[in-house]
Amino acid sequence: AMYRACGLKAYRQKIPLDNISELTKMMEAIKVEIKYSQPNNIVLLDGEDVSQAIREPYVGKMASDISAIGVVRAGMTALQRKLGQAKSIVMDGRDIGTVVFPDAEFKFFMVADLDERAQRRFLEEKEKGSTKTFEEVKAELAQRDYND
Repeated sequence: AMYRACGLKAYRQKIPLDNISELTKMMEAIKVEIKYSQPNNIVLLDGEDVSQAIREPYVGKMASDISAIGVVRAGMTALQRKLGQAKSIVMDGRDIGTVVFPDAEFKFFMVADLDERAQRRFLEEKEKGSTKTFEEVKAELAQRDYND
């Protein structure tokens, strides 16, 4: 959710992902908060509830792309560590246990088959009115896996 919020901010501000100077400014000013709530947590971006907006497919693509940029990774890692120091926390993400919290007391590594993840994502997107085929969704996930 945090990288999605970051990607959403860059998208809204129309910051090209090769503009490191602007991304650096964005990371210095960004404020991402997670409000723990049932049944779903609330994600705040600079005080705005973006819990639904960050689930849009284009935001997922932005999150994947922006997560590969060093200045963004450094800023997000610092923010994630800050959240983790505040209280006991459960976080998920590809490098949470290796980079963000390498000394975490407990770590769980989960693997899901590409076809299973693609089917789940395909059904989610279809429910939202997407016309993407299963193969398109699967290819996008495979590319994201490769990028990450």
